[in-house]
Amino acid sequence: YMGLTFTGERISELFQKIGSLSFLRNLELKLSPITTPISDVDFTKLIQPFANKKMESFSLLFNYWPLLTDIGLLSLVTILSGWKSIKQLHLNFGSPNLTERALIRLAEVLSLGTRLSLLKLNHSMTSCITDEAGTKLASVFPGLSHPKQLGLSFASCKQITDQTLLRVLPLCPNLMKLRLDFSETSITDVSIFKIAEDLPRLLLLESIKLMFSQTRVTKAGIFRLFIALASITNLSKLQLQLAGLNVTDQAVDKLVALLKVSMKIVDVRLNVKNSRITKEGKKVLMQVNEVRKFVRFDVQV
Repeated sequence: YMGLTFTGERISELFQKIGSLSFLRNLELKLSPITTPISDVDFTKLIQPFANKKMESFSLLFNYWPLLTDIGLLSLVTILSGWKSIKQLHLNFGSPNLTERALIRLAEVLSLGTRLSLLKLNHSMTSCITDEAGTKLASVFPGLSHPKQLGLSFASCKQITDQTLLRVLPLCPNLMKLRLDFSETSITDVSIFKIAEDLPRLLLLESIKLMFSQTRVTKAGIFRLFIALASITNLSKLQLQLAGLNVTDQAVDKLVALLKVSMKIVDVRLNVKNSRITKEGKKVLMQVNEVRKFVRFDVQV
């Protein structure tokens, strides 16, 4: 395994040397915030040494990549298509310059990797994405045979609707970790109701992170979601970001009942800022940490 956080100095030379390592199977590339933005041409040069590797795990963690265009992404997709042994893939990038053509091609290649045990795709800030590409990317997830960890983010992609989120379903019952970030998209209760129907099947799920802040989800969707969460008996880590939504005291009561009974849950992170919870509801929520102790209890109201 090798993990790299690079800042832009002599990167090509470094990557050429790393690419010559015959034993390399797992690689994580992380772009430092102070790095000078990398162009498509430079990126292609960086990853080319890994084209013929038998990679098993690959992470590309570039939170915001302003110079990325279809050229850079398609060069990565070409290399991905040759990694027949890949089992874990984490692509985290956002760019205002991508078109749906490149993202659809990425989906086509990923749909062939059915043996992936970990797949995380983060396309936040890629404002051009619509359901045309979103549905194809989301459709990759149900096609995986035995995934343990799944993550999908279209945060701030305002043209993404229920059509995309519904394509993630049905979720694999073997899942242990799930992360969905559709904050500031156009999803509604339609997606939340379907997710709520699916959650009771996830008997092995240990960690769930759902982010639906600033969407069109209503109090009915939130209430149904909280009821469904109570059915996940193996859950130990619960993270919910529901800022700006109509979270009512009735929904809080359901969540509090879950936290009091489900003793396996030891890590709780909840963001319900700018919701309609009353002072009494907020008090009830915060008192949960006094009834039983958590390893982490971070609630923003």
